[in-house]
Amino acid sequence: MEKNKAILDIIRDVNSFSLPLILNNFFNVLISVIMASIVGRISVGAIISTEIVDTLNYAILGIAGVGTLVFNIESSKVRDNNKMQFFDWFKSCMLVNTSIGLIIVIMVFLFSRIIFLKVYGIKGSNLEIICNYSYLTSFSILANMVIFSFTNLLKVNKKTKHILVAGFIGAILQITLSYIFVNYILNGNQKVLGVGIGSTISIYFQLFVYFVVLRKEIMTAAKIKSSKKMKMLIKSIPLVVQEVLEGSVFSVLVITLIARLGDSELSAYSVSVKIVGICLIPMYMYCNSLTVLVGEYTSKNKAMEARLLPIITTSLTFAFYFVLSIILIINKEFSITALTNIEDVQKNSISILALVIIFSSFQILFENSKYSLQSLGKSTFVLRTTIIANSCTLFIMLAITYAKALSLVLILMLLAFNYSAISVVFFRRYFGIIKEPVK
Repeated sequence: MEKNKAILDIIRDVNSFSLPLILNNFFNVLISVIMASIVGRISVGAIISTEIVDTLNYAILGIAGVGTLVFNIESSKVRDNNKMQFFDWFKSCMLVNTSIGLIIVIMVFLFSRIIFLKVYGIKGSNLEIICNYSYLTSFSILANMVIFSFTNLLKVNKKTKHILVAGFIGAILQITLSYIFVNYILNGNQKVLGVGIGSTISIYFQLFVYFVVLRKEIMTAAKIKSSKKMKMLIKSIPLVVQEVLEGSVFSVLVITLIARLGDSELSAYSVSVKIVGICLIPMYMYCNSLTVLVGEYTSKNKAMEARLLPIITTSLTFAFYFVLSIILIINKEFSITALTNIEDVQKNSISILALVIIFSSFQILFENSKYSLQSLGKSTFVLRTTIIANSCTLFIMLAITYAKALSLVLILMLLAFNYSAISVVFFRRYFGIIKEPVK
């Protein structure tokens, strides 16, 4: 009876935290499609400029913002029993993120031109356009770094509905402003700057909304001395390295091996992975809840809840993934046609989509176990284990490639096995730390 009540309470906590974030992310996917439609009607140069800059900005934010997880993990432990430390963590997070954002803006103004010229080979008027677009959107990075602090405060306080509302209003504003600038104010290739202006204004509007919503918390934090900045930076190092190695190096190397199989395999895999990405949106939101709730449950000595939590988030993620996958597989012709109009790519993507979805599901185990363990402060163990496992997997892939026996199916199987093996290690370690048995 006690266990059943705990399960229901956890499901309520997890869903009240995650569902607004899931809706917000699905809404963001829709907005990105609309924005791509606006850009796609300007010029080829506009498409290239926004793709290059937005991809770089996304990577920078993904790496620079990952340290905010430390705030989630540490502040959730003291939220209820030590308000002074809680606001110390919040102020430290805000100062660190703002400083990083300012450094990124300065770096963009100093080095973006030479990067676009030397690395991407962009010259002439296109170079001016992409640089100006990059300068504009660099201020969005600064705003986003500050917003990370605010949204994570809302997450820790379980007020994620505010994130959904702010994101919805900001997105509508972004589309409206971008459409007006592109169609009625700017001309030629300058129109792409309208997209940057619309994006930047909307993100600062969201920042203003968060200031209003969190004005009391910000005033409280302003009166407290910030003493956690260095501790936050040190604790962020394993998380940042994990993000770089797992999200960049490992992924790039895997894509490189798939590319050696041929253009048809790579293009079909790329399209299929985009569809899988839609199915995986709930996973990251449920994993985000782990960074808050694990700390909260352990700080309150709720061992049973702490043990049940990752099991429940994993189960809920699989449920969402299954439903979304079935819908997209049933409508795979429509889904894939929406992403590409190249017949050969469509045909190959349709043939492998179900396979990619099945093997990608093992990532759910990996991410839930990883976030659970990181939430207990075991980021260094997570990093070390991931490096060893990924290195072994890559070595096997390279050996099979050398033997000319590598195939897309084999790569997917090895990745699934890799995720499964790591998740077993992580879950064993997690449940070993939370030792009280579930009754």
